[in-house]
Amino acid sequence: MDQASLWQRFKKGDKNSLKTIYEEHIDALFLFGKKLCTDDEQVWDYIHDLFVYVWESREKLGDPVIIRAYLLKSLRNRIIDDFRKNKKVNLNADISLVRDTDMSREDEWVAFETSTQQSEKLGLALKALTDRQREVIYLKFNQNMSYEEIGDILGINYQSIRNLAHRAITELRKNMVVLLLILSGVWIFSVHL
Repeated sequence: MDQASLWQRFKKGDKNSLKTIYEEHIDALFLFGKKLCTDDEQVWDYIHDLFVYVWESREKLGDPVIIRAYLLKSLRNRIIDDFRKNKKVNLNADISLVRDTDMSREDEWVAFETSTQQSEKLGLALKALTDRQREVIYLKFNQNMSYEEIGDILGINYQSIRNLAHRAITELRKNMVVLLLILSGVWIFSVHL
C-alpha cells in the first residue's frame, strides 16, 4: 500500500494503519531520538506521546508527502520543545546541546544558542535549494537512504538523484561560506566600532 493511502486510512481511524505506521517507523524514530536525547526511556516516552498525539489529532492532521519525515520532524520538535520548556531533558551533543551536567545553566544556554544560530544558518542555506534538492538532501543525510532508495521514492533515476545531490551539496557549501563571511564581516565590523 502506498504512503498516501495508508495515511488516509489512518486519518479515518483505521487502527491497523496506525499499527503499520508505527511498525514501519519505530526503529528510525528511536535512532533519531537517541541522537537528540541521552535517555532511552525518555526517547520511548517521546515516541509514544507522539503516537498518542497523532492518533487523537488524526482528523486535523495534514497529508505529509513522506510519513517518516513528518514523524521525525514532529519527534524532534517535541524533544526540543520539552528541553526549552523544562530545561531538564538531557540532550546529546549531536545537536550541539550539552550533555555535561557540570556545566552551568548559562553555559548550557550559550551552547544551545550557538546550536540555534548554526541551525538558522543551515536553514537559510537549505532555503536557497530547490524543493527537489532539499528532499534529496533530507532523505540522503537525515534518513541515510541510498541513491537507489531515494530514486524509488521520488520516481527519478539513479544518475539524476546523484546529480541533484551533488548540485545541492555544492550550493550548500557555497551558501554556508557566504553566510559565514557575511556574519564574520558583521562581527569584525562591530568589534572595531
